[in-house]
Amino acid sequence: GLTRLVNPDVLSTQQVDLNSLSSGRIEQWQKAWALTADKPIFGHGAESYYFEAQIKSRHPHNFILQFMVEYGVVGLVMTLVGLAYLCYLGVANTLRECNCINLFCLASVLSLIIHGLVSGTLFYSPPLFVLCVAAAYICAEHSRQNRIK
Repeated sequence: GLTRLVNPDVLSTQQVDLNSLSSGRIEQWQKAWALTADKPIFGHGAESYYFEAQIKSRHPHNFILQFMVEYGVVGLVMTLVGLAYLCYLGVANTLRECNCINLFCLASVLSLIIHGLVSGTLFYSPPLFVLCVAAAYICAEHSRQNRIK
């Protein structure tokens, strides 16, 4: 946790490197990148990181690397295009009608994407449920605003 960064006693008694400060994420990211090189186009298949990486973690703590390993470039591009379009719709909704719900849904989507860069946010059901609810509202609101025009 944060103690490693602010408590000098902890740092002086342990061997400290970037991988240990990142809770082993650097090693996981390197392993994920190496797996991506094996099957770059379509990947290894759903939830294959756990079996292929032979590391205790079920995901590489980065959704981009996770999708590269599991679904390859094709799956990653489709996912990023979908997320980018969702963000575009969320921004468009908020610019047309700036209210709490539009802002909350846009902030939810953006925060889940950003957090997914350093954690398994898009691997677990509860954050995916929040993402789906926010995405459904953003799409419904965009459709509603287009009918009103």
